[in-house]
Amino acid sequence: MLWNLNRFITTIHLRKKELRKKTKKKKNKCVTVPYTFSYQPVVHHSTGTICDVLKNLGFSYSDMETNISIRIGGKDPVMCHFRENGDLWTMNFSDIKWSMITVIPESSQGIMQPTNIRFRLQSFRYLNRNVVGLIEEYKPLVKRRDMFKTTPDGYILDAFFQNKDIFYAREKVTEIYRNLDLKDDLSLSLKVEVSRVTELKLNDDKTKLLRNPSSTVEVNICPSLPSLESSNDELKSYARYILDKALTLANMFDVIRNSSASGSDDGTDQV
Repeated sequence: MLWNLNRFITTIHLRKKELRKKTKKKKNKCVTVPYTFSYQPVVHHSTGTICDVLKNLGFSYSDMETNISIRIGGKDPVMCHFRENGDLWTMNFSDIKWSMITVIPESSQGIMQPTNIRFRLQSFRYLNRNVVGLIEEYKPLVKRRDMFKTTPDGYILDAFFQNKDIFYAREKVTEIYRNLDLKDDLSLSLKVEVSRVTELKLNDDKTKLLRNPSSTVEVNICPSLPSLESSNDELKSYARYILDKALTLANMFDVIRNSSASGSDDGTDQV
């Protein structure tokens, strides 16, 4: 799906070339193309490259986890998150998004499409295993163990899912990094998640989730929340700190991508 999308999302330079081929007016050399951008995972880098960048920026490796997420439809759609062994971890309803801001850094020389940064302020509605066990419809998720079994090409599902509408499923392998430059200020604590995400497709019998042959890489920066008693100046300093970290990371991605580019660019990265 991502590959098909990338066929339509090209750099502005390529779009200008295509537009020049279509136009027959030779006198008009100025071609105007509206700048557009898309929100895509970081597809140009391997997780190893990104992790090396984080270490160079002062982050240290903390942990690794593998989660399988399955979205179940219904009156109130939910996303169920499972550990690799098939045990339910958490369940969540749709997040409440209070604010969403996209920052497009100024393009430096040689960088045609810089890495965009999306800032989200949202409330998560997660339910732990104990709370899920109180919901009659989903009690089997807690009572039963091993809701699926791992196979070389995906996962065999428990019979519970055969009567459910599965809208989406994915496998997410995440490496977690934390910054070391706290200076005794916990509000400056940052967690960076570098995840390789593989979509899972439900087979016709609804008995198995099959791995997509391709995967993408996602990078999420998760800051700690400042104290509610923080002053306006402290909040401004906090926001500048997060923005600076995000811009630095995005710039490093651009430098690496530009130096290793083979002459083609499929789209815009996002942190």
